[in-house]
Amino acid sequence: MPSEDTQFTRNNLPARRGLPPLTKEVSTSIISFRPYAEDLQRLNNKKDKATFIRDAVRLALDAEA
Repeated sequence: MPSEDTQFTRNNLPARRGLPPLTKEVSTSIISFRPYAEDLQRLNNKKDKATFIRDAVRLALDAEA
């Protein structure tokens, strides 16, 4: 379960309103990336971009293993 410091709530991130709570611990370090221009609009259409990206990374890493 994520710690209170990393748990997004309605109080500290209103954009998470209506989304399920995080169930896995998230890293405290942050990485950034630049998506391909052609993918940006589709990514921006997602309400929960962070979870989508986390899940996509996990799938890609599992596929490499």
